Amino acid sequence: MEEKSINYEKMEWTKTTGYPMGRKIKILREEEPGGGRTFLLKLEKGFDMEGHSHNSVEQHLVLQGEYESEGKVYKKGTYRYIPKHTTHGPFKSSKGATVLVIWDPEKEGEPIEPDGIKRVVQKLPKQEKVKFLREVFPAVCKDLASDEECLDLLKEAFGETVVREMMKRSEEMIII
Repeated sequence: MEEKSINYEKMEWTKTTGYPMGRKIKILREEEPGGGRTFLLKLEKGFDMEGHSHNSVEQHLVLQGEYESEGKVYKKGTYRYIPKHTTHGPFKSSKGATVLVIWDPEKEGEPIEPDGIKRVVQKLPKQEKVKFLREVFPAVCKDLASDEECLDLLKEAFGETVVREMMKRSEEMIII
């Protein structure tokens, strides 16, 4: 995507399609279908919308006013990160709000940073870590010189206790 600069204050609010009444939009970025999108969303007083989910990460930054969702009130200055496939809503706004919304779907085939994998896996419960290590990680070790080198890498990334637990639960570690 090329660099882009927009003065959103000079843009006109447009009506949204496919959504309940009481909502206007200013599209700041829109990539190819299924790509990312950034927009300002204006919720009128009394706005009400059912819960839903997306195939992408959704981020909110409340610029003005406030809205309520899942029993929580998100006021001006609040940032909200909603993982993909997470149902969020219903939404209500008794005072109205202006929200910066960013949708960024994960692209298939994009390189995954090792630190990113480490952060995600470290947040998993112990059982899920073990499952990840048993089912997914051996393929990563296939290009390493030895099983021992792979074990050292696993211990560094996920901690010795988790690796020991994984090995205890499997009869042997399969290195492809």
